[in-house]
Amino acid sequence: MNESEALPAMTPTGAPAAPIIDSESIVRLVATAMVQLSQQRGPSKTIYPDVVQKALNQVVLLALERGDSPPQSVADLVRWAQRPLGEWPLDLPADLAADDTVLVDPETVTPTQRCLEWLIDAGDTLGELVENKVMLGALAKTQSAQAPDAYTEFRNLLITKPVLTQAEFLSITTINVELELLGEQIKYSYRPAPSSLRRHGTYHRCGRCNGLLVPVGNEGFRCELDRCRRDGVVVGDAIDPGRHQLVYQLLRPLRVFVTGPGLAETDLQTDLESLGLTVKMWPEFDNYDLQVIFGNGTVWAIDVKDYANPALLARRATPLRKQPHYDRAFLVIPQYRFDDRPDYRTVFHHHVDPKVRDQLELVTDTEVVAAAKKQLGTHTTRRFDRKER
Repeated sequence: MNESEALPAMTPTGAPAAPIIDSESIVRLVATAMVQLSQQRGPSKTIYPDVVQKALNQVVLLALERGDSPPQSVADLVRWAQRPLGEWPLDLPADLAADDTVLVDPETVTPTQRCLEWLIDAGDTLGELVENKVMLGALAKTQSAQAPDAYTEFRNLLITKPVLTQAEFLSITTINVELELLGEQIKYSYRPAPSSLRRHGTYHRCGRCNGLLVPVGNEGFRCELDRCRRDGVVVGDAIDPGRHQLVYQLLRPLRVFVTGPGLAETDLQTDLESLGLTVKMWPEFDNYDLQVIFGNGTVWAIDVKDYANPALLARRATPLRKQPHYDRAFLVIPQYRFDDRPDYRTVFHHHVDPKVRDQLELVTDTEVVAAAKKQLGTHTTRRFDRKER
């Protein structure tokens, strides 16, 4: 890292001076600034939120303290956030963030999933507002009405339809009567898609997750979900806003933390059901994600997360609720995360509360399916190749 090239500042006593601000706080602050900047529209882009100016000031101080070249403007700060964290003059623990982590995607100039993970770690009010207003609000309403099917349909909507045309948006609660109860949460969850996502006046869906692709370069596209763009772009349906008037998409935190993991949840449901197992999704109002029931009465509880940063995931990990009953509890991560970061398990276990580690087994989706086959005493193969999804 760059700080190794500069001598540390010294106090009058000769001891190294304490840093102006700790490295984790810097990353959280810049992540918050990048997300707030990305949400600005129109003329307000010239008037920056206070957190953006604060982030710029702190990064300038950090750079000067460490002998690095500081950003000179907010635009420079955005470019700074496109640099891998390994190039920042930081003192982050080696296992907290991979050196190639960037907060802003250089191609789309939008916050990355890793940026949002740091934002949530910071306890950002935006992330809390979305979670409280949408997910906890939906839980409270459906629990009060004793309508678990309504909550299940709502989760399915956020996973399978991250984009809605105006006609779909206006009629969704009448087409599906289960969703009528959650009209307020649905209206809050979807916002008009920005015109910046159009190419030649047209939106394009991702052929894998159904979200809107981000135009890059002259003719290219990029999906914002890590799981999709890792395997290359698949351009799906085109949506003409002229014919559909408005096009709506889920709020970004919901696209990243509900749609993304939700796709992994439903993939896993399909895998386990193909073995002949009974799988219940989000039992008892989402006490956990999947309840897997074996023929001999054994029950597994599974919670699925799709975090890029294992340390930040570990900090948020909690034991699963005890109801409905289960014999083993798993925290399941998509296999590609382990492929991309071989130290994923080690880093997670280093940062997680030991009480959580003792109650929750961290495994990949591939490993939990293999464990289910072993539990069944069978070597049944999958019905399909995961790469073809």
